[in-house]
Formats: sequence, structure tokens, C-alpha cells
Amino acid sequence: SASYTLNTGSYGYLGNLVVFRAGNRRFQYHLSAASAQAENNFKYNDHYRYNNHQITNKHNAYKDLGIIQNLFLNWNHGHQVEGGVWFQYKMLEIPSLMGITGQSHGSQKDSLFRSYISYRKSGDRYTLAIRTAYLSDFLKYTDKLNAYDLDFLVYSKIKTNRFINDADFRFFASENTIIGGGLSWNRINGISNNYGGNVQEDEF
Repeated sequence: SASYTLNTGSYGYLGNLVVFRAGNRRFQYHLSAASAQAENNFKYNDHYRYNNHQITNKHNAYKDLGIIQNLFLNWNHGHQVEGGVWFQYKMLEIPSLMGITGQSHGSQKDSLFRSYISYRKSGDRYTLAIRTAYLSDFLKYTDKLNAYDLDFLVYSKIKTNRFINDADFRFFASENTIIGGGLSWNRINGISNNYGGNVQEDEF
């Protein structure tokens, strides 16, 4: 296992990384986790202001967190199982445009989640593979006139969920003949006020 910490002290930046791996020929587990954050309050020259005014960038902080886990199993008699869970989260403050004297209050948060598991069986003359996965994405953008307002000028939330499944079978009748077939089913959900609520789609 290994752990690293980075802290430059510049504009409030802080980053961390952790990696862990363990296992043997039949079992493997991998973990990676990383985080970062920064104020990003650096100074710059605003060419759109009189006398090329130098200002300090504000409302420009961000945070980031990511975790990845994977599991591998290799059993006897051709049985193999693999799975994983991934998660990532980001928060970003959106600063004012150059030339704008007012303070921005816009911010964006987004996250994703990924999980999957697969099973594979290999015999002397056949293979069977079954896979399933769940994926989710989320995005929220908000903006206000000032930090103390209870109401938002913009409040937008978008979320999607995907449930993916498939199975595949192959039989090796001879060196030149393979007989096989498969089945797949996917369900997709889109959740947004732009769609008027929840929209669902199934694929077979």
C-alpha cells in the first residue's frame, strides 16, 4: 500500500492520494482514492477594466473526491467473477467574468457512480458470460443575486440512471462451427425539469 499527501500552499491547494492492493492468484482487491481542493484565489490583470486593473479572483474554489474499487475472483473449474464500484464527486464555484464588477454566486456540483459485476464460466467446449452494471450521473447548477438570498436565479438538476444487463453463451461444436446466442436488457432513466420529470426507456 502507498499513501501520498501534496500540499503546495499555493492558493490553498491540498491533494491526497491513497492506493492499496492485496491478493494472490485466486483473489485480487484494488483500491484507489484521491481528493483535491483549492481556493484558487490568485491575482490577475483584468484587461476589460480601466487601467488594466489587478484584482484577486474570488468564488473560484473547487473540491474533488474519487474512489475506485475492483475485486477479482478466479475459482476452480473455470469460474471467474469480477466486480467494481467507482464514485466521483466535484464541486466548483464559478467566478465572475472578466470586466464584471459584481460578485458571482454560481456553483456546480456533479457526481457519478459506477458499479458492475460479471461472471464467466469456461468449459471444454463452451463459455458462458453474464454481466450487469448500474451507472448514475448527477449534475446541479445554481446561481443567486447574492449569497444571502433564499431564492435562486437558476436552479437546474439533471440525473440519469442506467441499468445494463447481458448474457452470452457460446458452444464450440467443432473447430469450424460455433453455436451461440445472447440476451441484453437496458433500462435508462432521465430525471430533469427540462423533460417534465422522469423519462424511462427500455432496450431489449
